[in-house]
Amino acid sequence: MGELERRCRPLLGTFVEITAPHEKAIAAGFATIVKVQSLLSAHDPVSELSAVNRLGHRRSVTVDPWTAEVLQRALFWAEASCGAFDPTLGGLMAARGLLARNDSLLPLDPQANWRDVHVTNREVWLDRPLRLDLGGIAKGFAVDCAIDAMRAVGVQCGLVNAGGDIKGFGPEAWPVTIAMPGSREPLAMVELQNAALATSAGHDASGGLDMRHLAGASPAIASVTVEAASAMDTDALTKILVSATLKSVVCLGLAGASALTIFVDGRVIPFELKEPTA
Repeated sequence: MGELERRCRPLLGTFVEITAPHEKAIAAGFATIVKVQSLLSAHDPVSELSAVNRLGHRRSVTVDPWTAEVLQRALFWAEASCGAFDPTLGGLMAARGLLARNDSLLPLDPQANWRDVHVTNREVWLDRPLRLDLGGIAKGFAVDCAIDAMRAVGVQCGLVNAGGDIKGFGPEAWPVTIAMPGSREPLAMVELQNAALATSAGHDASGGLDMRHLAGASPAIASVTVEAASAMDTDALTKILVSATLKSVVCLGLAGASALTIFVDGRVIPFELKEPTA
């Protein structure tokens, strides 16, 4: 791939690393990610997502096309997974004290779910007070947009890694190691070429279930890794597969995706993934 430059910045609640042949492409990627964060952060009171949370149950809110696109895809995966993925669950978990609350003054209907969210063109409205949190899909969207921005400046290859949401392009594959959560023992290797990869752990660092976007997350699953064309889709699909819903295989098929599941007992079920070489 020739000589590459690499830069890392704290964004999207994690560290984002961009690799490309020159600084112009890296700057374009980061600028795009900053824009996505400004639109979709659930922790920023002036973001569009926060405006929807505050006002959407009272009137429709006009949003940026990117915000509408992510919301529409989040609702697509909520319906496809029969609610296993639900972008309204973050607010419910915060209300129950299972996640940090960043908008305690906002109203909340405990019966609210993804079916109460509606998007038409650029208009968003809510049937009842709720709190949207797009952390389970927006990071992947930001990665997709960063790759598009890098391609637009004319580079032939590049890689974006946003805390495990990864997408690469170019004539050569990018090697990515899949490890066991906690021990970091390498279990598989992916040759990522013009595709995206995302991994979600079934448990957080304290051993509790990470249920920000999940309904019925399976305690038997240590992590799930998904490979597909879209980073936004891989981001959402890992959450669906961690829930071990019967719709998981159907959802993988909808995205033309493959997956690797690591169970807490050490079992690994791979789909089109390669074992690491010594």
